[in-house]
Amino acid sequence: MNEGRLQDRWLSLTAAAERLGVHPTTLRRWADAGDITVMFTPGGHRRFLESDLDEFAARRRSMVGHNQVAAEWADRALQTTRQEIVTRSDEPWLNAFDNGARDRNRRMGQKLLGLTMQYISASEADLPVLQEQAHALAQ
Repeated sequence: MNEGRLQDRWLSLTAAAERLGVHPTTLRRWADAGDITVMFTPGGHRRFLESDLDEFAARRRSMVGHNQVAAEWADRALQTTRQEIVTRSDEPWLNAFDNGARDRNRRMGQKLLGLTMQYISASEADLPVLQEQAHALAQ
């Protein structure tokens, strides 16, 4: 195998994220958590081997059950929300919040998303407790 072909097998963070169909922030988080193999260039940029990406994608596809659906839904929701915030960062309603208010709203949104994910995969017996927690959060 020549060196040019070997170099073609490494992908940047953005290209690797596109290959997996996720936001680069999601892939960065997975790499930092050790869920996927990453190599750093001397300049500190992440590079991903195509075969590692394919293996990781196959493992994710092989997962079954509600947890996988929930994780994918949460990743998509976060990706969409982050893109919306970037594209609408100059909206007057967003600028009306100071950093403290943004942090409080972010934490509340995370709690609400967590409750939603639990609700999706909950048994009938767990629903009243989750509904009570959602009601308390709404207060």
